[in-house]
Amino acid sequence: MISKFYSLAESAEARKTFDLADLGKTKSQMTPFGFLGDDGTLHGFETFEVAVRPGDYDEAFTKKLLGCNPPYRIMDFLTHHFDYFLGRGNEGGEFLHHIEYVIFPRLKNLHNGVPSSLVEEWLRIQKQLMFSQHKQQRINFLEAAYKAACEYAPGQPLSVSINPVALGEHLGLDRSTVTRIVNELVQDGHATSTLGMKAMFVTRQGTKELEGEAGAPVPLQQNFHFAQGSTSTVATGANSVQVTSTGQGAVLNVASGSQITQSVTGAETTSLIDLVAQLKQALGAEPKLEPHKEDIDDELHRIDAQLQKSEPKKSILARSFESLHDLAKDGLGSATGHLVFELLQQVPHLLGSAS
Repeated sequence: MISKFYSLAESAEARKTFDLADLGKTKSQMTPFGFLGDDGTLHGFETFEVAVRPGDYDEAFTKKLLGCNPPYRIMDFLTHHFDYFLGRGNEGGEFLHHIEYVIFPRLKNLHNGVPSSLVEEWLRIQKQLMFSQHKQQRINFLEAAYKAACEYAPGQPLSVSINPVALGEHLGLDRSTVTRIVNELVQDGHATSTLGMKAMFVTRQGTKELEGEAGAPVPLQQNFHFAQGSTSTVATGANSVQVTSTGQGAVLNVASGSQITQSVTGAETTSLIDLVAQLKQALGAEPKLEPHKEDIDDELHRIDAQLQKSEPKKSILARSFESLHDLAKDGLGSATGHLVFELLQQVPHLLGSAS
């Protein structure tokens, strides 16, 4: 398929969406030269048909990206084609490499630096998400391999050879994903593998990695569910957190002894728009999140842009709310930090009920 990376549509439909117009199999091209005959007749500049190449779609993609207005829609444009690529069973890293090494160089020399900076930011976010995903895949695969080895030879699990391809099939992973995972485990020293990946062995270092994951301290997260007419108190030494419901919402007080040092009001939201409005207020009031202010504003802006659409993409909204969840972790322990997490807990329900 010529257009492996891009979602295509008929020309008329593509003008109204992020899709690229289907260029077909051939395109018309004119000879680049001509000459004037003795009789004054112009010869040359003839039109002929040539095959459409992958580079033609790269050019069309770049042109449409630069035409995104307002510019922040560039991120939605990239995500649209990324989702299409992933939906066809492709490895996400291939798309990111294509954008970074084929598309991005076309933007670097433009006088307007906004498009290239937005593409660079989008790549950074996706790489972070992919890094976390790949790390979890490695841990899950290593854990499954070690469990199988222990079941086969409880006394000597490190001497048991595991068929990584068969294990991958059991875990629902395709061959290319298994190859990547095994290569990364070998590079990290957590496993060894024979040529052709016919067998792999968990190493001592791999078991230590699993022990480290199992023994890693879990961040303390207090979840407060506000209910009308209820009061909840969590105390530590001379400090306490009090939740007192008033009306349909709640007041969250942080006290030191008998002195209230911080008070935040929270309410159950009925729509994503209402939730985002409360999130903006809570996030803006938390000084601990100041280092992440720019990233938080970007995610809120992306959410606002989706909610203004007649049919917002739930996948984009879910990713942005997940990013906000990660960014807001530094605020845990404060009143506004807990309020933010209380609000974010309502997202799955509101996303599920959104039209």
